[in-house]
Amino acid sequence: MMPIANDDRSVANPADDRERKLRKKRKRRERRKRRLLEADGPVALRHIREIWRAIILRIGKQSRPLIDGILNHYSKIPDAGFPSGEAFPWVSELEAKSQIIAKEVEALLESSDELPQLRKLSPDHDRIARSEKWRAFFLIGYGYRAELGCRLCPETARALDGIPGLESAFFSILLPGMHIKRHRGPTKSLLVFHLAVKVPRESEKCVIRVDEEVRPWQQGKMLILDDTHEHEVWNDTDETRVVLLMHVRRPLRFPGSLLGSFIFNTIRRSPFVQDGRKNLDEWEAQFGTRADERLPAPPLAPPMLN
Repeated sequence: MMPIANDDRSVANPADDRERKLRKKRKRRERRKRRLLEADGPVALRHIREIWRAIILRIGKQSRPLIDGILNHYSKIPDAGFPSGEAFPWVSELEAKSQIIAKEVEALLESSDELPQLRKLSPDHDRIARSEKWRAFFLIGYGYRAELGCRLCPETARALDGIPGLESAFFSILLPGMHIKRHRGPTKSLLVFHLAVKVPRESEKCVIRVDEEVRPWQQGKMLILDDTHEHEVWNDTDETRVVLLMHVRRPLRFPGSLLGSFIFNTIRRSPFVQDGRKNLDEWEAQFGTRADERLPAPPLAPPMLN
């Protein structure tokens, strides 16, 4: 549901560089054609949306160094690929609820084949993961509540209530053999939090690299990253890895906080998020009835005592 920044790693051979650029150009055309064919509405409106999408990407790429520098200057935490959790006291509270959240994930994984591929919800993720092995189950997407997700995972939804600056939350599900190519996120206005709720036994084969540092996930523990740093993910095990992935606003001093809010609201209203929201609504409409029949009903709340 979010634009993915291109990897600008340089290529030594000019001929290889030209060929790389041509391949990327062809892939962009293919993605644009697919979106135009799959989108709803009049043809003219579809083209306008594609033009708007291209404008956002171009402006974002050109202005990113300046904007990231401003956000770094006003950030309340140091710039690091793996930031410390000291500024986020709610992390320990969520970690304490990881077993309850993991039980809801177990129920979801019984229908894992029906959970949506992330690239189907957000076609822009084709750039880094064309595989069907990356699934996602949303509870919150850029400020929009996913009613089905919150209904099927009520304990997780309650655990998320009150987290300061929370903008997105979903279960990121990597099936065995999944590799997410190196990439960068689009903005320093958000940080990424991973609560590990299902970690393969061979955890050393299921890792994330940020810059030059590689870390495995630890069951029930939070991993925080600034995804504007280059990162890459592998699940080279025969088990599924699941994290509760959250986007949380970076703590910023004024007036950097105003810039951060502007960036987030721009992304929220962009075709990247709005198209993803439409795709999620369509999937929920198809899956919701089957889920009600197949997944266990959430427990009833205890009676209130006067």
